[in-house]
Amino acid sequence: MIAGILLAAGRSQRMGQPKLLLPWRGVPLVRHVAQIALDSNLDELLVVVGHRADHVRAALEGLPVRIVHNASFLEGQSTSIQAGVQALRQDTEAVAVMLGDQPLLEPATVNMLLAAYKVSAAPIVVPRYKGRRGNPVVLEQSLFPALLALTGDEGARPILRKQEAQIHWVDVADEGILLDVDTPEMFASVVERVSNHA
Repeated sequence: MIAGILLAAGRSQRMGQPKLLLPWRGVPLVRHVAQIALDSNLDELLVVVGHRADHVRAALEGLPVRIVHNASFLEGQSTSIQAGVQALRQDTEAVAVMLGDQPLLEPATVNMLLAAYKVSAAPIVVPRYKGRRGNPVVLEQSLFPALLALTGDEGARPILRKQEAQIHWVDVADEGILLDVDTPEMFASVVERVSNHA
């Protein structure tokens, strides 16, 4: 049982408006990214909401996801990871921590990471595009206590730094692992990239 934890609780301060509700190919961005996760081989998808929670819930209506509310979302991304881990079913052997603002990520890339986790027996699986680390990241159950001990707005990076020797790297051809949309300029750039490839 490998679950996805989709982080969708942030305030989008650099965007200046709730980025997860921005339109992407006719649907809210968060719904599009959740669908990417659902199209992969993940066994379950938890979506952690916080800021504008009711709007994000509405954007996901009808999708087979489990909504987890993070009341402490103002304290940073670590609290959303913790809320997701605390809500996992007991038989969850690993999680894929996913960002809600990566619209170009491909389901096949998620599947590559899951397959690499199963074959490698490594506790951490991380994708790379042309040598650059990206998301999502797969972490096994032995690291759940470390996830629950995270603080601040850094996500799982401290664990990756501390356990770097344990990481199984997967080189992918999917630049989507690097592209999140934190600012209006980045969003416009990613939209333009998609229209140029259409």
